[in-house]
Amino acid sequence: MRYWSLDNVERLKHAASFSEIGEIAVETVRSIGTPVHQVCGPISSGGLGCMEKNMMVFRAAINVLLGRGYVVFNQLPLQDAMLRHYAEWRKEHPGPDEYCWPILEDIYAPIFESGCVECGCFIPNWQGSKGTQWERDTLQNLGIKIFDIPEEWLVFRVGT
Repeated sequence: MRYWSLDNVERLKHAASFSEIGEIAVETVRSIGTPVHQVCGPISSGGLGCMEKNMMVFRAAINVLLGRGYVVFNQLPLQDAMLRHYAEWRKEHPGPDEYCWPILEDIYAPIFESGCVECGCFIPNWQGSKGTQWERDTLQNLGIKIFDIPEEWLVFRVGT
């Protein structure tokens, strides 16, 4: 995991809140030392309809951008810690229409506000995700560039 120290990966396992996850993420993105691109797209909702398939596309997008020479902040190491806290949050907010805004407000907003992200790179068909819509609006409000990843960049065959 490029740019992630073993210490920060370990700290994520013990992070006590969404805010602490955000602090670790910001520390990591700052350690890169140059403005980065960050992939934005559906994970838990929208996209291909399930987290497993959305994560495959997310990983592919990160790898394609890295292969094309972009400096990319890989936020996927945050996923396990976010899911752990999401499960706790869901117990307190059981309604099916409740959206877990702390993931965006306490993790992604600090990353975007850090001044380290120069461009948000959006996976095709991002529009069906409430969180990705928020990301795009937030990036635009902060004056951060937006790049829509061409669909043909993400054509890949499973098993190859």
